[in-house]
Amino acid sequence: MPHMDGFEFIAALKSDPTLPNIPVIFLTSVEDGDHRGKELGAVGYLTKPVRADRLLEMVARHVPGGAIPIG
Repeated sequence: MPHMDGFEFIAALKSDPTLPNIPVIFLTSVEDGDHRGKELGAVGYLTKPVRADRLLEMVARHVPGGAIPIG
């Protein structure tokens, strides 16, 4: 992201009183940010390359009505 990193983004999102319930899933190539992301409120963390089935599973788990039929 050009103006902030994911940690700054989630901190800003969670500090806005109208947006704190939006689930955030980190998609990253950095493997050591899992702990920090979850401390800031992320519901999940996937390391690139991301498998589509894992991403869809995580969305289905954390987004109401997020189940996406495949095939």
